[in-house]
This record gives sequence, structure tokens and C-alpha cells, in this order.
Amino acid sequence: MRITKISVKGLFGMFDHEIPLNQESRITIVHGPNGVGKTVLMEMVHGLFHEDYDRLASSPFNRLEVEFASEEIVSVEKIPNQNDCRVVYEYPIDSTRIEFLLPWASEEKSGDTRATHLDYVERLTEFATQKFIYIARKFAITLLGIKEQRQDKGNRKIPREFKHIVERTNPIFLRVARLRFPETELHRTSQNIRRSRPAALIDRLKRPFGKRSQANKRKRGTRTESGRRSTQDQYEAIINELLLYKSLEIDSSVLFRPDEGFRIIGETNIEIRPDLLSSGEQHLVIMFQKLLQAERGTLVMIDEPELSLHVVWQRRFLELVEQITRDRDIDVIVATHSPQIISDNWDWMVPLGDFEGDYDEETA
Repeated sequence: MRITKISVKGLFGMFDHEIPLNQESRITIVHGPNGVGKTVLMEMVHGLFHEDYDRLASSPFNRLEVEFASEEIVSVEKIPNQNDCRVVYEYPIDSTRIEFLLPWASEEKSGDTRATHLDYVERLTEFATQKFIYIARKFAITLLGIKEQRQDKGNRKIPREFKHIVERTNPIFLRVARLRFPETELHRTSQNIRRSRPAALIDRLKRPFGKRSQANKRKRGTRTESGRRSTQDQYEAIINELLLYKSLEIDSSVLFRPDEGFRIIGETNIEIRPDLLSSGEQHLVIMFQKLLQAERGTLVMIDEPELSLHVVWQRRFLELVEQITRDRDIDVIVATHSPQIISDNWDWMVPLGDFEGDYDEETA
């Protein structure tokens, strides 16, 4: 299902945000100062449709609303003074309205004496904002290694109508990630590529770096029966267009995924372990793989893609993403602070927070 608008009220007890998705470019750029809740809002949307209800339980807000192209609306309302939320599903066309409480788990301490330190964090509510409490509590849980016991609340059931929406809505949330490649997997992958595509690989290695043979150019232009370039060909073309001093080879006989079925060849024909790519290169490999595998109508939310990326890559980023949105029929939200990412696409931007007047093309 295609999401067309996301809004939240009372985030951290301070912010009301509204994000209408760009219907033309299918790319919406979200910007604002640090601390207005860009990342948390995307995590909440992702959690709602991936049954991560504890994400909603731990986030301070009053109301979250998601609107769809079908005119269906799903809203989540925090119940005051309770660690609980009410979900409302509405379909105005046939006047359907269904309300239910989310069946997430209550947060009970595990009995570890370290858990008592969380009490001090909770008591800070008299002196600090909800945002500080949210961050401090997450930090305390991580630092102290506390594991929280979870118990279902009253065996609550999810209505069939909402389950149907969850099945049709699969938003993707992307942030900086790194590859993990076991040595045994690398060896097997390399052997698969050598057996399945020796001629193509040898031809690729003989070519001067940065140049493509005419056969390779024709291959990049091949289309599937549906008229679209294959996912693997498009992925390989994008990554090799961006990589410097090395190139990526995909084994077409292996399922397309970021941890199997390809290898990296250096400019001097030396194979490079994928986990030895730079953080920016790994970020590109994973991010574009996820974008190209998104199903039609999916919303992909990308948090600060500029992290670890050279400014040249940042300037090319939205151009490449727009090609994918058109070809794959998906929507993308990009939360960024980078004017290089934004480039000349200032009309795609949605500001969050009371931050006006100084955020322009000269000072972004």
C-alpha cells in the first residue's frame, strides 16, 4: 500500500510534524535541526507496520497518523498516564472505523539490581523534557545491559482489517550499516563466480579501469519482459558507476543479496574482501540493494544517507534514487542535513521544527 502522508502530534511533548509525500518525484526530503525527532518518527512508522509495538510504547508522543493513497487512515493514540496505545483504522469510503489496543508487552524489570538505576532516570521527569528522558533511558538500558521481561497484555488480538494493512504495507528503514562477511562465505561466493562466469570475469579484468566494453554497455541496457532492467544489472551498474579503484561483479546464479553472490575486484585485479570496503562503500552497497529490492508501492525511509559518503557521491545520490523510484514505483523519504544531498531539489523539502529563515541554499 502506498503511504501518502505521515503526521505526529506531541512528539517528545514538544513537536507537531506533518510530512506530505511528494507525488511527482516520489522523493521527499525531510530537514530540520538535530533533536526534532526525524529518526524517531521514521522508527515509529517502521515499528507500526512491522509489529515492533514496543518501539511505539517507548516513544513519547500523543498521536501518530498514516494516510494511504487508498484513502485508508491508521492512527495511533497514546493513552495518557499509561504505557498503552489505541489504534484507530478508518476507511471513509465505506464509513468503516475500528478501534483496538495494541498487544505489546509491558515493560517489567528483570530483577537485575542494575535495573533499579532506571528509577533514577524516570525521576528526572520533574526536571527535564520528555526527549531527554527518552534518550537517557535508552542509554541506561544499553550501558547497564538490562534485559526487560515482556508479557502480553491480556492476549489482545489484532483485527483482521489491520492485519490486512500490515501485510500490504512494508516500509523499509535504512540507516548507516556495515557488511559482515565470514571467510568461508567469501570463498564459496568467489568459487561460484569463477565457475559460473569465467569468460565475463576475464573480459572485465582485461578492460582498463573506468571503461566499459560495448558488450557490457549493451548488457546494462537489457530489459526484462516487463520492460525494466533486471534488478541485478541495475544494481551492478549503479555501484560500479560510483566505486573508485575497484569494481563489483555479481554472480547471476545466486540469489541477489548484499552478503552473497558477488565479489570486489581492485584496479590491479586483486580480489578485495567486501567487509574491507570503506564505511561509505559498504553503506552504498547495502543502501542501493535495499532500494532496488523494495516491492512496488513501498515506502523507503533513509536516515542521513550522507554519513560516510564523499561529497561527490552525495551530489549524485538523489539523481540515482530518482531513477529507482521511477523504475520500481516506490516512495522515498530522505532525512538529511546535507546541502550536497539536496542539490537543487529544494522544492522536495519538508521542514520539521521551528527552524525558519536561516536554512537556505547558502547556509544549509
